[in-house]
Amino acid sequence: MNDIKKSPDSPVCYIKGVGEKRAKLLLKLGISTAADLAGHYPRGYIDFNDVTHIADMINNGENYAVKAYVTKKFPPYYGRVNIFKVLVSDGTGEMLITFFNSDYSFSRLKLDNEYCFYGKAAGDFLRKEMHSPVFINADEPNKLMPKYRLTTGISQGIMSGCIKNVLRDFEFADSLNEELRDKYNLIPYNTALRWIHFPENKAQYDKAKYRLTFEELFVLQLGLKSV
Repeated sequence: MNDIKKSPDSPVCYIKGVGEKRAKLLLKLGISTAADLAGHYPRGYIDFNDVTHIADMINNGENYAVKAYVTKKFPPYYGRVNIFKVLVSDGTGEMLITFFNSDYSFSRLKLDNEYCFYGKAAGDFLRKEMHSPVFINADEPNKLMPKYRLTTGISQGIMSGCIKNVLRDFEFADSLNEELRDKYNLIPYNTALRWIHFPENKAQYDKAKYRLTFEELFVLQLGLKSV
């Protein structure tokens, strides 16, 4: 990628994982440049720190985060809808997890490995279930997973992956100089972008939000003074 393509104003199609097809879909969200993608902040987070034991998943239809080991992978069923099932356990109970048309998710789950799952509870008192949950490795340091505003054809996983790539491959100019940042205890802009999208904890999220909110108000104040 040359310097022109690395410009924050470069078309989003130049970002790894995007391409022409996804660029057209992202345009529906008002995202046309690398800077637009970096500025597409999460609308919330899934907190994998707040886990519930399988035995305590008493309300069907309610979202839960569960930390459990994969104990069995069932043979896939291939038909009009491909069905993939795994059994997990956390020591308090077992849960059947089903994925539809998602062999990728099924292949990522390894026997005897521990994961954090998040989704709606289903099933009965004999066995709990989840359908198509999102999940991460249990030892993943980022226990706050971003949730983005999406459009058809762009999943949370795709959006998250594209944003990780733009934050890794691009540097964005900091509109606040070091003196101003030191005065108001602000983190650098590129750090704020990483932490607002992928905070490892609430402290990182709070610092990122403070920095980005400060900048918005600062720019607004400058605009009012120039009128």
